[in-house]
Amino acid sequence: MEEVSSWKPLNLVERRISKLPCVRQARYRVERGWVVLGNHSSYRQAIMAFTRGYIPNRPYRHCRDGHGPMTECVRLEADAEHFFSGARSNCHWGGQTSRCSFYLPSTQGANRVRSGGRSSTRSGGV
Repeated sequence: MEEVSSWKPLNLVERRISKLPCVRQARYRVERGWVVLGNHSSYRQAIMAFTRGYIPNRPYRHCRDGHGPMTECVRLEADAEHFFSGARSNCHWGGQTSRCSFYLPSTQGANRVRSGGRSSTRSGGV
């Protein structure tokens, strides 16, 4: 696979992610035979987030148990924006952000960058 840092952004979310510095190479769970198939935007965004986010002290159970295509549980934040509504990169893969225990529903009022290329900022909350 080509170097992730050289990917041309295809939408607003990827443009925002691409402005962040790469801090690691993409690392996949080889034992599961993960392969990037198709052009689903969540695959590219999850890989880009993995290479630019941070590895939190508390991984999501799904990642800790060896699930997801990448080797670590990675969260991407920049300037108080929670990419993928707070979900980690492995959960964003395939557009499954809401299964993540760190997912922030819109009613919580988080500053969010959504995967569909649209951004929204909400204040307050229920």
